[in-house]
Amino acid sequence: MTTGWNRGSALFGAQVAWCIAAGLGAPFLASPAVAQTPGETVLYAFQGPATDGENDATGLVVSGNVLYGTTTYGGSGGCSANLNGTPSTVGCGVIFELTLSGGVWTETILYPFTGAADGAFPNTLVEKGGILYGTAASGGNNGDGVVFKLTPPATQGNPWKETVMHSFCKTAGCPDGQYPLDGPIFVGSDLYGTTIYGGSSGFGTVYRLTTAATPKFTSLYSFKGGSSDGAYPSAGVIANKSGTLYGETQSGGGTGCNSGGCGTVYELTPPATAGNPYTETVIYSFSGATEYTPTGRLTLKGADLLGIAGGGAFNYGEVYELAPPKTGTLWTETVLTSFDPGALYGIPGGTYPNGNLIAATNGSIYGTTYGGGDPNLSFGYYFPGTIFELTPPIAKGGAWVQSLLYSFQGGGDGLTPEWGLVSGPDGTLYGTTSVGGGTGCPAQAYNGTNVGCGTVFQFTP
Repeated sequence: MTTGWNRGSALFGAQVAWCIAAGLGAPFLASPAVAQTPGETVLYAFQGPATDGENDATGLVVSGNVLYGTTTYGGSGGCSANLNGTPSTVGCGVIFELTLSGGVWTETILYPFTGAADGAFPNTLVEKGGILYGTAASGGNNGDGVVFKLTPPATQGNPWKETVMHSFCKTAGCPDGQYPLDGPIFVGSDLYGTTIYGGSSGFGTVYRLTTAATPKFTSLYSFKGGSSDGAYPSAGVIANKSGTLYGETQSGGGTGCNSGGCGTVYELTPPATAGNPYTETVIYSFSGATEYTPTGRLTLKGADLLGIAGGGAFNYGEVYELAPPKTGTLWTETVLTSFDPGALYGIPGGTYPNGNLIAATNGSIYGTTYGGGDPNLSFGYYFPGTIFELTPPIAKGGAWVQSLLYSFQGGGDGLTPEWGLVSGPDGTLYGTTSVGGGTGCPAQAYNGTNVGCGTVFQFTP
């Protein structure tokens, strides 16, 4: 069985309405306690397309001296995708491991997806008890995506085992959801995640899946769209200590943005009595006047929420913060910074922030932009991408300061980070780029230039 995938289709169109691509966030574990040299270092450049991964647009799990991740394409599966407007045969994605030994990172493919019942086009992973859990956006028994687990072998060196825990769209109308575009998280021993389509109204769902020997699937909420609710949750959820879930939808919440609404931030509160429904509340709706289409997972900063949206003062994206209300349900939004491809603060700026933000213990916020950066490169506003830092104001009520920490060059160092960053206790940041790193993967060539299959990198501020 082969699976087709069109990055220009309505499925991706809902996800990336305001920029070329949206990154997705994920939790992280411990970071390698290794002295690092300040700056960016490529840990691995993917070789694609048949024997290795290709197009790393997802996040990492960091566990000791091991990094786990996925690539959207690559591997030996016979899937197809629309790359740069051209139908191409690509692999169905892989799960990989990078192991540090003697100062050298070595890659191992743990599982290549086939595009059949096992899934295709995997998303960001989560790890618990040595087992990796995740979703694949397509494939499965019904072609609408899966939740899976990958179990390590009893004997080192033997293959890992992939087990499909749930195939979406089990019945007509897909009430359980359709097309998960982000990986799940753990709350206690259960997995929680989203699908961008499906549910009772077709506007996406939030689900829970137990990790018991026989997993139990529950649809917690189906989005209704329109002016009072969200629609199309492309990113996953996060949870606070009480188990309340937070997430974003790409549409809904109003009548702007082609009458579908410009997106929302929502809260799902667990019931007081187990078995009763979760309560959904839209805590913020984007107006479309200066901000629209939030993207990526949210990040907790104390009791506040950090997120990314399109628009901003220069229409190249913004980072915002939501503070919980003292009374009522609506949260208070503050735009921390807007992105500008010009000489913002005396430096070339990034464009289209994306993915997972890091709220560091020193008060700074770290993230990536898909585009902007070095003005001497010919890629324009959409490439090559940056790593940035937001420093909190010195005085209460003052402005946050945006600093460009690194501008990708589009060669061996990578190009266009789509997902964001994870952090470890030693302060090192880890991330991925969707292309760059070499000369492989001709299907992803930019304007005829073969820029590579993507990278895994570390950055030390």
